[in-house]
Amino acid sequence: AQDEKELSAGDTTLQGDHAVTLRNLYGLTDYTFKVLATDAQGKQVISSERKFTTLKDTTPPEIKDFKVSVTRSGEELVLTATWKTNEPTKSNVFYNPKTNTEQVTELPESSAYLTEHVIVSSGLIPSTPYSLKAISSDFFGNQAEETINFVSPGIRKSIFQLILDNILNQLGWVSKVFDRN
Repeated sequence: AQDEKELSAGDTTLQGDHAVTLRNLYGLTDYTFKVLATDAQGKQVISSERKFTTLKDTTPPEIKDFKVSVTRSGEELVLTATWKTNEPTKSNVFYNPKTNTEQVTELPESSAYLTEHVIVSSGLIPSTPYSLKAISSDFFGNQAEETINFVSPGIRKSIFQLILDNILNQLGWVSKVFDRN
């Protein structure tokens, strides 16, 4: 059984015919219910307990607020992707440089069914366009996927590194002299 807790739904309008919509039920799950009715004088009547079973969920989840950011951590680029789903899902993430579609990085599937998803990865190539795909699957295997494109930032060099690079470029003829011997 899923979460075994008592829920209630109803309509306080005084009328003869009633209909109540039950939300957030699990698929392929047995439920029991009772109906409580109260008349205008406050008299109450409770039905006997009844049962029903929900059908298998065939509706894919919805992915919302899908965002990607890439930040620098020292000399390394760190990718963070976040999104929400309208129902608990496990998720897989794949990303690759758009210049090399065979260099795909696959992150491990999430270990729990969640509605708020966060992945973090590193090892991106600076100043490179990327494609990232998130696939979210609910308990019944229904899937939704979203793809987002982004460009990783360049790595800024320190002033010391810029000066050193400039000196090495100016003294490039020295390395060519030594290469000949």
